[in-house]
Amino acid sequence: MTYRYWGSKAGSGWRLVTLSGVLQLPGGETFTYAYFNHGSDVLDSPDIERQLPQIARYVWDTAQRLRSTR
Repeated sequence: MTYRYWGSKAGSGWRLVTLSGVLQLPGGETFTYAYFNHGSDVLDSPDIERQLPQIARYVWDTAQRLRSTR
């Protein structure tokens, strides 16, 4: 994976798990993203947070697909 900048913020609380951020590829393409898992049980938050690396991989793969369509 090669990127110029990737900033991300994740958290949970209030029955909501979130991941949002900015991804900038070496060519200057910039993507912003937000993931929300609404209605999560507070007790489920640790399980859902373990999925955050998979969500980040999805963001990366999607950015690569979008980049190739330009």
